[in-house]
Parts: sequence; C-alpha cells; structure tokens
Amino acid sequence: MEIAGYIAAVLIGVSLGLLGSGGSILSLPALIFFFGLEPILATTYSLFIVGVPAIVGSVKQMFAGNIVWKKLFLFGIPSSLGVVVARSFVLPRIPENILFASLSIKRGDLLVFLFSLLMLAAAILLLRNNKGARTQRTSARILLVLGFLIGFTAGFLGAGGGFLIVPALLFFGGLTFKEATAMSLTLVGVQCLVGFIADLSQMQIPDLQLLITFTTLTLAGMLIGLRFQSRADVFFLKKILALIILLIGFVLLLNVSSR
Repeated sequence: MEIAGYIAAVLIGVSLGLLGSGGSILSLPALIFFFGLEPILATTYSLFIVGVPAIVGSVKQMFAGNIVWKKLFLFGIPSSLGVVVARSFVLPRIPENILFASLSIKRGDLLVFLFSLLMLAAAILLLRNNKGARTQRTSARILLVLGFLIGFTAGFLGAGGGFLIVPALLFFGGLTFKEATAMSLTLVGVQCLVGFIADLSQMQIPDLQLLITFTTLTLAGMLIGLRFQSRADVFFLKKILALIILLIGFVLLLNVSSR
C-alpha cells in the first residue's frame, strides 16, 4: 500500500506540473487510503505536500511572465486570510463528535463527506470546456470575496480548493487560461504553506519521514510534468483527471456514508 501511495505522490506531482493546481485534490484521499492517516491530520500533510511543489512550479511561471501581479495580490491576500481563519479558528472549534438530530457524526467523517462533494464538483468543472480566451468581466470586489471563500475552503478541507481558482480568475479576473493556470500554482502554494504554518502552532507532525518522502516525490513528479507541459494535450489530460477525481469522489462518498 505504501508503494502505491508513493507512486500516487509522483502522479499528483505530474498533474501539478501539467495542469496547475487541479491535481492537488488527489493528495488528501491518497494519504487516507494508502497511509491510513486520520482525515484532519491528512489535511495538514496535504497542505505541505502540495504547497512546496506549487511554490517551486510558480517560480518558473514568474520568470515566464505569466503572473499578473496586481490580481495575484488582490486574490491572494484575502485567500491567505481565509486559510488562517479556517485552520486556526474554525477547525479547532469543531467537536470530535457532532450531534445532528439523533445522529453522532465524527469530525473526520464530516470532513471526508464534504471533501467527496468537493471532488465531485471539481470533476464537473474539469469536464467543462474552458479552453476559450479570457472573458471581459473583471471585478475587484468579487475577486476579494472569492479569494477569501476559496482560501477558507482550501484551509478547511486541505489542499482541495485549488481547482476553484482557475475558473474564478477566468470569469472575474479577465485573464487568459494560461495566466489563470500559472497564477493558480502561486496562489495554491501560498494558501497551503500559510495553512501549514498555522497548524504548526497547534500541533506536531507525528511522521516527519512520510511527509518529507511524499513531498519529495510530488516535487519530482511536478518537475517531470513541467518538462512535458508544452508537448502534452492538456485538455485531454484534464478529462482523464476529471474521471479519476469523479471515481475517487464516489468511493469516498460511499465509504463514509456506509459508516
């Protein structure tokens, strides 16, 4: 199982290199399925595992001139604030067992359930054809609000909110698909590392070797993905990724619903 998990780490990295932040949503189920991590702890690991490669990948995009700095800060500052609010103030206040009507729901099960719904939504968005040019709609106010909400989602569910960044920047930032994809790496990297630092003030990492090994393999996979990015049929790969996310989302949903 661990070998399969480490192979998944490489594939997650490849998806980051080829598609930007969309593949980051696979890190949480990989940690839960292959390494048996408790869901809340898995979100902490996933923040670091996705954050480091995303920051490294974003450096290449910066040198390539694909970053629109004004909109990066406009979206990124409230996004980072949303992550801190979720990790430092909301998650710690959710009880281990949540009473709902006559049911008692574990906090980890609730997180997995919400994450599975997020995966299904991610698959639907990825299956849509957003290959077109930039839109003419640009709204600073909406970017600020969406930045906070998407950051909160990423902080609450781990590194799974990144897929929302590209459509937000396309529809309300007036960016091209190439610019939006490039900026999503930077924004996801900042979101994840801010959330991970917030977690360190409240907990210790129980298995540092797993964290470092998984992150290193993900980073190696991302460098492979970046190398072949210009030659890959990105929109075909998006469809494949969407189907994988859809399948895993259904498996997670069925698994947590049967408990």
